[in-house]
Amino acid sequence: MTHTSVNYWNTLLVNIEKIKEEWEQGKNYSNRLKLFLIGNDPDKKKKYVDFIFPSNNIQKENIDNNYETILKKPNAVYLQGLREFLVGKNYVVEEYVANNSASFTNTEKKNLLLALTKMFSSDSDLLIQILLMKIWNSKSVDEVFLYTPVISDEKINQFIESMDKVVAAIKRKNKGKYEYKGVNAFKNNHVFWFEKQSSDKMLRAFSKNIRFKPSYDILFNINTKDHLIEIKCSNKSLLDNLASIIARNLSINLVYYYKDNEAHGSVEKVPEFSRLCY
Repeated sequence: MTHTSVNYWNTLLVNIEKIKEEWEQGKNYSNRLKLFLIGNDPDKKKKYVDFIFPSNNIQKENIDNNYETILKKPNAVYLQGLREFLVGKNYVVEEYVANNSASFTNTEKKNLLLALTKMFSSDSDLLIQILLMKIWNSKSVDEVFLYTPVISDEKINQFIESMDKVVAAIKRKNKGKYEYKGVNAFKNNHVFWFEKQSSDKMLRAFSKNIRFKPSYDILFNINTKDHLIEIKCSNKSLLDNLASIIARNLSINLVYYYKDNEAHGSVEKVPEFSRLCY
């Protein structure tokens, strides 16, 4: 999935088709981006123009005289798409930049949109990982398991490469349509993202009716530091089967994880909300 494809931007929940259509018609989006660029200081403005128009010979003091040329470049549309993608994800991008600081300049560390342009240019899949972190942190944990024995890095990599088999196993246990969306590996965590189609129906829409296939997220994290597997899935039957599939594919044993509450002389489940940081 290339960063120029509609499917890529759909995954990011950015309506790139709408942006492109209005751009070609000379409507709102190109004007918005022009105003945005005008509002930046000359150094930042030049960095944005270099993203839109690589290898250009436009001096920063002449940028304001070249917007007609600049805004016709394909990357101008993608910069507007990145602006929309950033909304509501600032803290996740901030954490990523802070924990990968060697990859970013001081200017990029202070300006998250410039940081996104670098991520988009170097490895566009990083944005899907940012979205996955946003989704993970917005949902509560439904179950946590402690696993034994230790899972090696080699076994984790083999597991990642066998996602087709995992999806097939899920389908055998719980009928329906499932899709593996990706994994985000960082520090001692491996967050896996799946979707399950919940229905298939027609919706009335402008110009022509559309087929609509809503879905819900299925997430789990393998925490190799604390030997925990956290699952976020509201369907109890699917959750139990998923835990069994994970255990079988990784050759591990799972037990429900509880924490001791010594102050009260009791045992309680781990908190329902689990937030991960880069």
